[in-house]
Amino acid sequence: MAKKEITARLMRLTWNRFNWERPQGHVWSKTKQRDTAYAYEHQYGFGHEEWLFNQDFNFDGYQYGYIRGVEDMPVADKIIEKVILFTINEETKSRYLVGELKQVEILDENEDFQDHFEKELSVIIDQLREVNADYKSAKKDGLWVNVRFKMENAFLYSDLIHSPYLDINEKKFRRFKPFKLTFEEESKLGLEEIKNPFFKFNSGEVIFKGGHSRNIKKSTKSITRSHSALTQDLYKYHLNVLKISSDFLSAEKSTVGDCLVDFAINEGGLFSIYEAKTCSTGLLNFRQALGQLFEYAFLDSTICIKKLVIVGPVKLKEFEVSYLNQIRSAINVKIEYWAYQKSEKDLKNRFLIY
Repeated sequence: MAKKEITARLMRLTWNRFNWERPQGHVWSKTKQRDTAYAYEHQYGFGHEEWLFNQDFNFDGYQYGYIRGVEDMPVADKIIEKVILFTINEETKSRYLVGELKQVEILDENEDFQDHFEKELSVIIDQLREVNADYKSAKKDGLWVNVRFKMENAFLYSDLIHSPYLDINEKKFRRFKPFKLTFEEESKLGLEEIKNPFFKFNSGEVIFKGGHSRNIKKSTKSITRSHSALTQDLYKYHLNVLKISSDFLSAEKSTVGDCLVDFAINEGGLFSIYEAKTCSTGLLNFRQALGQLFEYAFLDSTICIKKLVIVGPVKLKEFEVSYLNQIRSAINVKIEYWAYQKSEKDLKNRFLIY
């Protein structure tokens, strides 16, 4: 049997809520230090890879950083053609894909890079103090750097992508080492869908009692009871008041890549997309919803958009209406704001349309 070609290395990063730009702090104990039964971050309260994408460590066009497990690569390998990064949520233990790096250069361990980053080291120590990590060890050992790459060769996902394949194989993909991936294994990660997200309309309604969670993106996302009530009333309003067939309505069932769309309507291939927010001002609802709506509408260039709708629990102030009109004048897609008036007993009066 022919040996399967290795197309990439899968490597783990310690969990980080700040996109590996600064440390988040981890539970640690001095008694665990130098005990290899415990992960480094639980020995010292931080991992050296937590600055991997911090732009302060970009020098002469290269991003310098640390990836645990690089030391296990064959000695002859100076360049890793492709690295796929993943991480494990500290609470849920679910595995998430972080991004891809190409042409990763393994640095000579005998070469000292401290001179490049002497100023940054003092910032690192301050950051470690803030999160109650063992800053003294960093002060003593300095910055650990073992790789460099060009940011144009980095494809970082805008949100962490939950990986069922890695979860199923959790015993295999647990340690900090350069796991070999064949083309077949790489294809099971679903990376092409991540790189080329497309809109998938699924009719129907997902009904939740009270609040619920979506196990997508960086961590389990909690959806409030008010958000659930809002999307359910959107569905009922279009079904019972506007008399649109359920075959053309989608409440929390359609997706763009890995992202769930709050509400969508399919009118013969012409789509209206709604994003529900629960902030106490119209401006905040605009701020949170617009980016998502633009992603949903324009990431997939094959879909035709009828309109984009922001839905929030408050009416708009005069200046917010003016702001909405400014947005309308700047883009060539119809955009609306719907104020959800939950206290209205009659469903037909529950949405005020701007």
